[in-house]
Amino acid sequence: MTMKRFTLDLTSTAASELDKLAEDLGVTKSELMRRALGLMKVALRETKDGTKKVAIANADNVVEKELILRD
Repeated sequence: MTMKRFTLDLTSTAASELDKLAEDLGVTKSELMRRALGLMKVALRETKDGTKKVAIANADNVVEKELILRD
């Protein structure tokens, strides 16, 4: 697989969040970005009915959070 390099400009707050999330998950920042891209790909594919909402449910399938993906 050919890898591409990207430069990403982030606010200091966003950069800190990226660092913390990567550390919490025990992955590199690059791996975290790959996972985030995969999550967005799935979210957009699964919301093709136009609602653009993704729900986070607990073990009892009770929705605890709802993410609204805006255009």
